[in-house]
Amino acid sequence: KVLNQSSVTSDSSDWTTITYTFEAIPEAVDTNHTDHCYAQIVLSGAAVFDNVKVYTVSKSVTNASMENIKNTPYGTLPYNWTGYGKAATYVANQAGQFTAGVKGLAVELFGLGEGGVRSSLLKDIKSGQAYEATINAKGKGFLPSVGAVGGKLFIEFWDKQLNKLGSEFVTIDSAEFKEYSVKATAPSGTIYATLAVGGDGEGLVYADEAAIVPEVRSIGTYVQTFMDNWL
Repeated sequence: KVLNQSSVTSDSSDWTTITYTFEAIPEAVDTNHTDHCYAQIVLSGAAVFDNVKVYTVSKSVTNASMENIKNTPYGTLPYNWTGYGKAATYVANQAGQFTAGVKGLAVELFGLGEGGVRSSLLKDIKSGQAYEATINAKGKGFLPSVGAVGGKLFIEFWDKQLNKLGSEFVTIDSAEFKEYSVKATAPSGTIYATLAVGGDGEGLVYADEAAIVPEVRSIGTYVQTFMDNWL
């Protein structure tokens, strides 16, 4: 049965992006799987719809350790992580493919264009604030002599209509797991941020334990000068 219902409308005669944010109510949770919640999107009216997407919105990277998984059109992925573009993405569960728990994330890049996997949307992102994305990762090329070409960690910023406003990245270039981090300042108009692992080159990347946090100013880099005038 329907436990709760709400809606948003559009009066535009041109193509426009409609976004709507809602919170799941406790009664909608599957009692057999407490991390599952049921929701349905209904499109109605004299209108044409296309490119429907559903995102999880949270204050931190949900399922950051990649332990809870689901089947998606992009393969078996951790819950609240979404595949995009021209890449093969799947859960990595063999020894040496993760750093915590029993699962991680694998991204295969084939040089066919941008692709990878992206976290849930992080809300309460403030324009002008610096943020840092981190992840444990390692990469390799498909040939022994080739590095993880195109394997990158991204921090991305989005507006209310989910237009990407900007991003920064760091290349994943180690054959052994290590922590990678990338910092960027949220542009004007930013509402959400995401963390992504992917790229546009060729190679295989394994990743685990993701986070995005506001950058904290280091006290050690600032010096305070005290002056006292004696008469």
